[in-house]
Amino acid sequence: MARERKAPELFKPTNFKATAKKAPARKAPIQPTNVVRPVRPITVQRASPADVPVLAAIPIDEPVRPSRKPVAKEPPTVAAASSYSKKYRHPKDYKDLKMVNDQITRDMNLAVHNVVFKRYKDDELDFTIYDKALKLQTSLSPFNGPNSWTSKVCGLDYKPSQYDSLPYLNRPTLAEIKDNVYVGEKLSDSKTASNLNTIIKTTTAQVDPNDLTTVLKHHRQIILEMLLYAQENKRSPSTYWDYIRALTRLARICLGDDNELYKKLAKLGDDFDKAVIKNIETKNVEVPSNLLSTDGDTVTVAVTLEVDSDSTDCKFL
Repeated sequence: MARERKAPELFKPTNFKATAKKAPARKAPIQPTNVVRPVRPITVQRASPADVPVLAAIPIDEPVRPSRKPVAKEPPTVAAASSYSKKYRHPKDYKDLKMVNDQITRDMNLAVHNVVFKRYKDDELDFTIYDKALKLQTSLSPFNGPNSWTSKVCGLDYKPSQYDSLPYLNRPTLAEIKDNVYVGEKLSDSKTASNLNTIIKTTTAQVDPNDLTTVLKHHRQIILEMLLYAQENKRSPSTYWDYIRALTRLARICLGDDNELYKKLAKLGDDFDKAVIKNIETKNVEVPSNLLSTDGDTVTVAVTLEVDSDSTDCKFL
């Protein structure tokens, strides 16, 4: 017979006495000490204007406030290049040199617009001095604005009679330049002498190697002829730049840094360097072949200007 199992006792009642707890007494609400009472309406009797006393106005000095107008700051790129002077890039900056409207000036302006420097690489890119100078003029660099090539500074010069009375510091010879007479120790004018020797052999102007002030007297003609010489002999723009630098060095030896002829040549070389040399490297120069005729070591320049009254085009003859 199976044993009967009892169900587990889940709860065992215990003996206890239940007592009811009293609810805690409620505290009376705190009454405000200041009791708001209704306000009685008050009748205000206005005084007549004659009875109102007039008080004198008391002046009040307003404090001076600092101006909040923003101070214009110079762009960093311009501030970094603030040492570069844009003076002497335009004919109006010169007092002693005057614009000479002769055939040399007209031919030079025409050559600046038409003598083509050609670049031979993957992409052929032709340009003139005026093209590169105009690009420099409209650039966003600190050197923008009218420059010595776009503003025709090349045409500035003294009168021929003034060259005899200029305050020359030195009247050097080509041999003295070659012997470094006008430089200090560890410096050399050999490159200047070499370029001046090329100029003297090339130019059709009457120059004397024993008195190089004659080179300065004909510097406008020399600048034009050396540009054409560079074309005939396939010289690079940097070689033409060396000829300008040689003239600049000569002007400094003869007249010093403060003379306007030196400043003109220095600015022409500086702007040529920025517009052409530092922007693009080229190999040779092209101009119409009928600009030059040669006879041995002599180069004859035959350039005339023809302007059509019904057109803005100019051409070489």
